[in-house]
Amino acid sequence: MKKLLLASTALAAVVGASMPANASLVLLSQVQLSGQGIGAQTTALTLQSPGSTSTESGGVNLGGPFGDAKTGASQSQLFSLATLGLSNANQLGLVVNLAEPGSENPPSVILSALTLTAFSGGATTNFNLAPQYAGMTLNQIGGGLGGSGIVFGLDATQAAQLTALGPNALLGVSATFGGAQGGQDAIQAVGLTAAVPEPATWAMMMLGFLGVGFTAYGRRKAPALRLA
Repeated sequence: MKKLLLASTALAAVVGASMPANASLVLLSQVQLSGQGIGAQTTALTLQSPGSTSTESGGVNLGGPFGDAKTGASQSQLFSLATLGLSNANQLGLVVNLAEPGSENPPSVILSALTLTAFSGGATTNFNLAPQYAGMTLNQIGGGLGGSGIVFGLDATQAAQLTALGPNALLGVSATFGGAQGGQDAIQAVGLTAAVPEPATWAMMMLGFLGVGFTAYGRRKAPALRLA
């Protein structure tokens, strides 16, 4: 199973800035992808607005796809951490991949809801979208299905909760998008991995560490500031 490569420093900064204490699914990053169409990754959910409506809503549970979810085996399906080759839920990413033919530039949808549901031992656990992202406009980043990479993931607390359910707990995704133009919009489940810094990046990091060290040395003899 392929893993989606994200820069570790940028990812950590975005997650740290976006992670309220009661959040579940939070926005991690937006990247342009290629070759990520249906079948290239585990496609958990594919939505398509019916007829002339602009809202698409559906998901997958133990009974299979429901609502506006496409029913093809490779379009909407349950999965697990084990099927993704993951041992920890903090490596799990949900990639919203848009393929809207709308005339607006860029084509987009409005994110109303996104839920990851775990089915384990007869119990159901929902990990919902963090409130600050409800109503967010998601822009299509790359052309065609397989080009957009709007990545959501679990915050640390919820990732630990999901990990504790075990790697074989079945997982399903449901979502609601507004402003759809009739295209197929997929949510793919992927493993996230951190990028190894380039040699030039290592050099810059070392210079930064040296600079911090010299600054600390120069300030070592300064009197400490104490708050009353």
